[in-house]
Amino acid sequence: MARIRVFAAFLLAAVCLGASGLPQGTGSQSFQAWAGFGVGSSATLESTAENPRGLLASTSVQKLIEKADDHLVLEVAATVVMSGKTDSIPPSKITVQAAPDPSIGVTQTGSEDVAAAGKTFSCKVLTVTNSVAGPNVKLKIWTSKEVPGGIVKLEMDGPSLKIRSMLKSLDVK
Repeated sequence: MARIRVFAAFLLAAVCLGASGLPQGTGSQSFQAWAGFGVGSSATLESTAENPRGLLASTSVQKLIEKADDHLVLEVAATVVMSGKTDSIPPSKITVQAAPDPSIGVTQTGSEDVAAAGKTFSCKVLTVTNSVAGPNVKLKIWTSKEVPGGIVKLEMDGPSLKIRSMLKSLDVK
């Protein structure tokens, strides 16, 4: 189970990204992706991660639990399945500051319609550079202002890890 939890923590770090592709806690674009929604709003993502040790599937829920002018607090929880074993990752709180982190670059590379959670979303396609995941990691995110946190779809490709995430459901308050 320890191996599942370590791998799950990395997967959660990858999928718990704001609409801009910035990790929660790093600034204004992530903040803006949640700021237009009420407390209690949530987004559920289904993800798969593949590395040399195997395939991991997870369902993660990000829920807005506190909102202020200068920060937001999210609660993130997940269920992870690896090698036929299921593990629940306890909820954790993540604070998202309104101030940006200029060291992470985000470029809009296009727009695309994406079908997810029983709906078609008109999405911005973003590419992230200086990702916290590492310099050789390609991170592409499809975002919509209609979704709490913004993420509709995410693809992360690294030297030894591939992650695919898709919005499963959302609850707007």
